[in-house]
Amino acid sequence: MTRSLRMLLVAGAVVAIAILAWLIRNDSAIRPSKVVIAEGTQPIAAPIYVAYMKGYFKDEGVNVELVSFPTGKLCLDALIGGNADFATVAETPIMHASFKPVPIKIVATMHRSRRNTFCVARKDQGINAPSDLKGKTVAVPLGTNAEYALGTFLAKNKLHPSDLKLINLSPPEMIGPITRGDVAAVVGWQPHIGRCERALGDNGVPFSFDQVYEETYNLVTNTTMTTTRKETVTQVLRALDRAVAYMAGHRSEAIDIVADRIGMTRKELEQLWPIYNFGLDLRSSLLDTLAQQAQWAIDKGDHVGPIPNMRSIVSAAALREVRPQAIELP
Repeated sequence: MTRSLRMLLVAGAVVAIAILAWLIRNDSAIRPSKVVIAEGTQPIAAPIYVAYMKGYFKDEGVNVELVSFPTGKLCLDALIGGNADFATVAETPIMHASFKPVPIKIVATMHRSRRNTFCVARKDQGINAPSDLKGKTVAVPLGTNAEYALGTFLAKNKLHPSDLKLINLSPPEMIGPITRGDVAAVVGWQPHIGRCERALGDNGVPFSFDQVYEETYNLVTNTTMTTTRKETVTQVLRALDRAVAYMAGHRSEAIDIVADRIGMTRKELEQLWPIYNFGLDLRSSLLDTLAQQAQWAIDKGDHVGPIPNMRSIVSAAALREVRPQAIELP
């Protein structure tokens, strides 16, 4: 072997070792970041399902695992417990968590609606007007936005939650008790409460909360993600932003994706689709809603004041990279 050939082989080996070392050091930059998203198995999580099924998360460099729960509150519990990196959740469980020293951040609102959460009652138990709920057994998922919405609805109608007999049920569990008459009314969200209404037929009376409550559905993560894995949060939001755009331009296909993912019929979801308003944003109204709900929770004895600083649990940095015009925060 000639001296020049030996030198060439040595140089090649040095280069190969250097490349290998670089690959090891930058493994996280080459492999897609893996994240677990806890989602609430509801139509309002549509951007998550579309981004997942269309491959947008992978396109952005994120390997996503979806873990399903029956309520957003349980999704948030999974995040706080370290079993998920993101959670989809309405604002009320976030409000309750804000009273505790838990490291969570809202990074975007994905959806809002005034018609998704409501109450259905049985006429044969003497309920025809809101005042007739007094003294009745009502099922509601406690600690969720449904409980808050019910509270604001009762206050408008000069009632208090203590005037009712509240029992804790998740919406997927409600159709049996309401159809058997074990409870006089149920409070929750679509599609479950709509199914309860249809099961009761002429014996059902719906009470809308649209005059007193607008729900939000939010993407929440932990502070570690927003500090040490900021780019991953941005990648997730880019994928969701692409999903929202796809949903706007491909309504029928989006409905098919979501219906298949959460076990709905296409007809059922198509009828509900107009009540949903999808889009990534962070509005000052979210802070106002959280503060109002915090005061409600203090008044009913769930927490001791003062109201937490709601701005401190919002991180706008990632959304600012994706859709800066959608940020309306002080």
